[in-house]
Amino acid sequence: TTTCIPITGCPGWTDDQGELLIYTLHFVTTQYDILEEHEICIDSIAHSNPSYDWLWSPASGPFGGPYCFPVTRPDNQVPVVVSGCPTVDVELQWNEQVSIPIVWDDPEGDDLGEADANIGDVTVSGMTTTWSFNPDCSMVGSHSISVEAVDVPHSLGEGNTCDFTVSVLNTPPTIAGDCGEEIPCGIAGTATATFTAADVNGDVPTLSIVDPSGCATIAGGVVTFDGACYGVAGDPMVTVIATDCAGATAQCTVTFKVVDELPYEIMITKEEDVYQGHHRLVDIVKTGGTNDMYAFDFVIGYDASALSFYGAVPGVLFDMPGAYEWEYFTYRFGPDGNCGNACPSGFLEVVGMAEQNDGPHHPLEVNVPDGTVLFSLDFLVSNDRLYECQYVPIKFFWTKCSDNTIAYHSSTATDPLEILLAVSDNVFFYVSTGVYLDVTDLNYEWGFPTYYGVQEGEGCLDGEPGKPGPQQFIDFYGGGIDIICSEDIDARGDINLNGIDNEIADAVVFTNYFIYGLTAFTINEEGQMAATDVNNDGVILSVADLVYLIRIIVGDALPYPKLTPYATEATFAYGNGMISTDVEIGAALFTFEGNADVALAPGVAMDLKVGMVDGMTKALVYNIGNEVVSGNVLVSDGKLVSIDAVDYNGSAYKVDVLPTEFTVNQNYPNPFNPATTMEFSLPSQSDWTVTIFNVAGQTVETINGNGVGLQTVTWDAGNNASGIYFYKVEADNQSVTRKMILLK
Repeated sequence: TTTCIPITGCPGWTDDQGELLIYTLHFVTTQYDILEEHEICIDSIAHSNPSYDWLWSPASGPFGGPYCFPVTRPDNQVPVVVSGCPTVDVELQWNEQVSIPIVWDDPEGDDLGEADANIGDVTVSGMTTTWSFNPDCSMVGSHSISVEAVDVPHSLGEGNTCDFTVSVLNTPPTIAGDCGEEIPCGIAGTATATFTAADVNGDVPTLSIVDPSGCATIAGGVVTFDGACYGVAGDPMVTVIATDCAGATAQCTVTFKVVDELPYEIMITKEEDVYQGHHRLVDIVKTGGTNDMYAFDFVIGYDASALSFYGAVPGVLFDMPGAYEWEYFTYRFGPDGNCGNACPSGFLEVVGMAEQNDGPHHPLEVNVPDGTVLFSLDFLVSNDRLYECQYVPIKFFWTKCSDNTIAYHSSTATDPLEILLAVSDNVFFYVSTGVYLDVTDLNYEWGFPTYYGVQEGEGCLDGEPGKPGPQQFIDFYGGGIDIICSEDIDARGDINLNGIDNEIADAVVFTNYFIYGLTAFTINEEGQMAATDVNNDGVILSVADLVYLIRIIVGDALPYPKLTPYATEATFAYGNGMISTDVEIGAALFTFEGNADVALAPGVAMDLKVGMVDGMTKALVYNIGNEVVSGNVLVSDGKLVSIDAVDYNGSAYKVDVLPTEFTVNQNYPNPFNPATTMEFSLPSQSDWTVTIFNVAGQTVETINGNGVGLQTVTWDAGNNASGIYFYKVEADNQSVTRKMILLK
């Protein structure tokens, strides 16, 4: 306990200045019972050094003592907080965890016994309690925390507490997708918009809609708008709301532009990772269009050396009985169509009609929903290993005006029996997932045969006075088959697929194949078949492969390693008619649009073969000897589409093509509604600006970026009026201005 003796009136210290604490006496004893009263007496006091005698009053006596004081031994005291108790609010997200160590002291030196908190968990280690808290979403908000610790003689509820406040926070969700988009919808059809929601706290937000029209629904992040429910042309707006578990929201809107009719979209599917030697169905799907459809006539080209066509399978339209019960379906195929030797090596025509006019039976339905498979093409993929890892395109092909057409009835027609003929408007080639290249022959100057759409120059769009001519009312999308890469399914020589190649068990499995056939491959037939090309000749399942495998096992031959694709990058520069590269190439295949003039660059000691394939100029640079080439390679006036290049050992380069000059292409489509794409090429890494002006010279929009090579900018003019606009592309102190037309 503590005893203090105040002194007043000493020299230099006046009575009105209060008490001066001179001595504090501490002592510890366990001789007395708790709370029993005793006395402690001070008999005399002085300083051992007479020099400080002036501190005492009176100086060194008489002391007048002894002075006695009552004392008691107190009861056992509870621990008190020494450090660590927060003095400001603790903040954390609801999906985070916090741990706070709090240090205590016990007057009697007792250890901590128990600890608890009204919220969270508490652990005890020595004289430290650690409070931890891992809130969930339901605990978002402010919480008063009280942490209590007691020593062994005490129980919880009797001790001191550390009190502070914790604020559990929540970050609102985010929403993405077709926010701000204007999506066309036919008055007799449906349209969809897709949305996703994310939450940094790890929650899975729910999606809901606010729809004043009452014609939209949402399921799985897809908003479906029913144009027939809306019933009139207009621009109904739907608000999509993402809500997290704490009730926080994010929202965006999508506008469905309901129109009388929408053009047809016909798409050939892209089939991924197709095994060689197997059949694969490729679907032809109606993905857009709002008018009634009565018939179609589609012509399709493909590479017959890679794909063998086995037949066309009619879709649900031709089920008898069924929901549609269309009456006529047929196809023809062969090496030649109506274009002679100019046809692709694989060529077929498929025709379907709703009505044959051959009796009382009639189709039940001619309004074909989006997503309907019109028919499927059955292809057998070549087993030639030279095609492994290749993409084989399947595209629409035109030999005459009536190819790739649809007979339809327009919802805007006044005569219910009026039937119109729809021809191509735009043509797209598959590039990558969700990306298609617009290859439409805008000027219709290519002529038949072509992959690029109906040809105005052939008179296909000419109408006679008083008669409706063909309507450019179909967008065609090509697809194809992606043959799986061998490295995705095998390791050469690892025939039992145990991860160890060219070992005795592989030879046993391979030997069993020659006796028992493919039943010997019990793990993965495709992978094991691909692994049998041990001698690297491109032919699988051969006795030559077995012989070479045995030679490897006994040490008489070395295994053939697989070439590593794209181990090295090669940069090609293209400009002013010259193509050059920064690496040594053993061979390269250059593809140009249309009919291009191609020649070797001066001084190049390589061989060159040039030919036309599918409307493209193919130029092969190679050499039977040991020549390689670097620097300038080719001279051409054509538009370069792609380059495939390998080194002297046959390893493929990853190719980058860079222009040698600043160029700006005309935007496409043009005219457009509501979006158009602008492309320009930069020979070096540069900042660029695209500025869009109206005819009054006012700036409509400015888009900035940085890059090298081909740059693509898409402008959505949905909020702008129809008319003529100009866009100026600026980079590296150069600029080009071009005109475009927005036509709504």
